[in-house]
Amino acid sequence: MIEHVQLCIREVIQETSDSKTFIFENKDLNYQAGQFLTFLIPSGISTIRRAYSFCTAPQVDEYPAVTVKRVANGAGSRYILENWKPGDWVQCIKASGKFTLSKENVSEIVLFAAGSGIVPLLSIMKQALHDQSIKKIHLFYSNRSANSTIFRKKILKLEAHYPEKLKVTWFFSDSFNIREGRINADFVDSYFTNKILSQKDLVHVFACGPESFMYLAEVRTLYAGVPSENYHQEVFFREDNPNHKPHAFKEGNFDVEIEKDGKTYSFQVPGDRTILSQAIKNNIPIAWSCSSGRCSTCMLKLLEGKVYLSRNETLTDKDLSKGFVLTCTAYPEEGPIILKSDLF
Repeated sequence: MIEHVQLCIREVIQETSDSKTFIFENKDLNYQAGQFLTFLIPSGISTIRRAYSFCTAPQVDEYPAVTVKRVANGAGSRYILENWKPGDWVQCIKASGKFTLSKENVSEIVLFAAGSGIVPLLSIMKQALHDQSIKKIHLFYSNRSANSTIFRKKILKLEAHYPEKLKVTWFFSDSFNIREGRINADFVDSYFTNKILSQKDLVHVFACGPESFMYLAEVRTLYAGVPSENYHQEVFFREDNPNHKPHAFKEGNFDVEIEKDGKTYSFQVPGDRTILSQAIKNNIPIAWSCSSGRCSTCMLKLLEGKVYLSRNETLTDKDLSKGFVLTCTAYPEEGPIILKSDLF
């Protein structure tokens, strides 16, 4: 069965007018800085799933916490912000996500954050500040205004406490100074040239924000000479009706086996359906969250057969070379298809 976790809310902190942090009593919760929890949220007669990132780090914070920002017309964030209170018990799937900081070959990190994209980056920042092997942390943080900035006071305190290790550059789009209003390629290029002093293969870059923002971060990172495998990004927004179907899917049904927790689940998947959609239809216990190729919760390892990934926003070339696939966007191409879940 999918491992569900019950969490008790210890405290609720109002971060901005449209965001709150929820601190949980569960000290023994197993997670890594930068990961997220997928919550099961009641919605009418059904349940919806929404993923929210940790703003805490297990080596630093006594209690785990996530931060939720209201999304326009967002059923999940609206319900949470209006209903969750201290003492409530909430249900989620165990922590997942690959947006984490390596413990090896990292001397300097650069963080690109826009809006609520700061949430997992604060988690990573806390871990990096705690890790003595990381010598320097650079944060570029973009927002509409100072008042709408999540964690502004917390980050200012961290910067004051670690003046030699942490450098924060703020961007506010309501600023009258155009250079302070929006991050741009010239600024990033100059910063990498003059401020990033480590060997480029020891620099890791993490970005979270709108796609155009992360595109700039990725392109300028690679232009600066940082290896592509050292660039990491987390995509927040979720498409309600993503169009994942390939242009020419295979006809017929394909035999699929999933090996999980010592059990084998066998079922058939039509060529125009994803493996995850048919697994859910057959009550097969696969963990999932975004269902649109933007997280790695449903990742399995392909042992036999061939699949087509219609979207992949999280698996690296290294992951793909090892056979990992996202079942939410995986369409069968050649069978039989055998997948395994416990090879991570």
